[in-house]
Amino acid sequence: MRQNAAEALGKLGNASETVIEALLKALSDSENGVCENAAWALGKLGNASEIVIKALLKGLSDSDYGVRRYAAEALGNLGNASETVIEALLNALSDSDYGVRQNAAGCVRMQQRH
Repeated sequence: MRQNAAEALGKLGNASETVIEALLKALSDSENGVCENAAWALGKLGNASEIVIKALLKGLSDSDYGVRRYAAEALGNLGNASETVIEALLNALSDSDYGVRQNAAGCVRMQQRH
């Protein structure tokens, strides 16, 4: 149920403070699927505030590969090319999971084009 709620918030496209706060809370949920959908939704909503970026950077070091995958994708979607984000994505290129490496590589390529 919480997993579907996080996904629905991203699909609604409403990046209000209340929605962002709910997704940030969901990013720390005990269920990996909730965290994955929250990361996806944060990337889709386009809020590149410092608190969102910090939460997604933390997601890159989550024990669940799915959370790491969606956090990398979200960081790329947000278009934040700060040194901290680029460094974290470059570090993710050596992740044990192929999907994380693939998403990080795609994000680094996107950042280089901008």
